[in-house]
Amino acid sequence: MNTITKVYKSKFKEVLSPYGFRTFRNSFYRIVNDVVQVIRLDKSADSCTIEFNIWPLSEGIVDLSSWRGYNISELRSGKVRGRHWQFEKFSQYAKNRQGIYETLVADDGDIEDIVDDMLLVITSCVVPIFEKAIDCNSALEEIKKHDIYVYGEKIAAVYDSRRHWWYIKIGNYEKAMQGLTSIIEQHQSALDTNLKKFDRLVQIEVRREYIDYYTLQYELAKSNDPVQTRLDMLSNENLPQRFREHLLSEGWEIAFSVGNPSIAKRQIRDFERALKELMDENSSYSKELIDTWRKCKERADESIEQYSNLVKLLSIPDRAYFHKIISQNELQSQEYFASPSKNKAKI
Repeated sequence: MNTITKVYKSKFKEVLSPYGFRTFRNSFYRIVNDVVQVIRLDKSADSCTIEFNIWPLSEGIVDLSSWRGYNISELRSGKVRGRHWQFEKFSQYAKNRQGIYETLVADDGDIEDIVDDMLLVITSCVVPIFEKAIDCNSALEEIKKHDIYVYGEKIAAVYDSRRHWWYIKIGNYEKAMQGLTSIIEQHQSALDTNLKKFDRLVQIEVRREYIDYYTLQYELAKSNDPVQTRLDMLSNENLPQRFREHLLSEGWEIAFSVGNPSIAKRQIRDFERALKELMDENSSYSKELIDTWRKCKERADESIEQYSNLVKLLSIPDRAYFHKIISQNELQSQEYFASPSKNKAKI
């Protein structure tokens, strides 16, 4: 039985080779002036799709083994838009060349149909983008059009804010600075969010206090004189105000006053058990929060510093630094794409 990878490589090579695409593992790529265009098969246990992307060589080396791109399933029409093609357990429909939706089943013929269907999307939707995206300027415009079509203007604007190297390459330094400033704000926002998560650790400490508090209340329920014990607790000047309020308002306190401590004991025991379970769950979670917060803070701080330095350099009229970096990146990219397998270790 043919595999999806084998059929994909065979059929796509036949169609893409005349356009100048070369192969590397599951990817097809070609360099056109100062941009690289890439297509790759992405598959899981029971489904597959094709991803594509375009990068300026000035952005530096793109690892053809691990890059992520645009999912062509977003370019499908009708009921199946956004859905991957399935080749083992079929629960969705695929559109054939006649525009009719039909259920696919898993055999060699249907794997051929899946690859043909994906290839149809590539030739009708992606290749026209590639043919127009012949340099950094035109590629940027084509990618922006695609983003707006698939994701809408708001999300497209977010993606565009990350393309500072595109804008540096074409000499639009003002747009590059806007994008970098937006990235810095995004990282700062992420940092602030994680700081808020870190603040939850304080709340977890408060939960520990409540566990201690309800444990004392359990002892109170077992006391021979719970009313007097409650009064003794209320007379304690070090009793936190929130605990004092609970002592004065909790319903189980009424049970004490009417001489039914068994009800209070059951309620307190339930509270204690629930809170201890909560604390057990959050005890390890608190360590995870601390670790996550620290890692995110380190990454955010590093990125903010990196992008802030770029903004400072962009504010200087002398662009020699960026011309040098662009030249270096383009040269390294050209060398890498000349033989991805040989140069992969350099990434």
